[in-house]
Amino acid sequence: MLLLLDFLKRREGDITSLLDFGCAHGGYVRAISNTMPALKVVGMDVSPSLIRCANELLKARLPDD
Repeated sequence: MLLLLDFLKRREGDITSLLDFGCAHGGYVRAISNTMPALKVVGMDVSPSLIRCANELLKARLPDD
């Protein structure tokens, strides 16, 4: 994760969006969005239960907000 964030920060402005395919519960999507709010981050998964979990976490107020 730290390598990805370092890569994205070095290219800030060049990269405007990121797709996390197979994002599971959306943990990386949330962490990257919180660290780089100007970056449009989208998570996708094929598992209905993980999508439901990610949507519930999106609505929740967690300490990293």
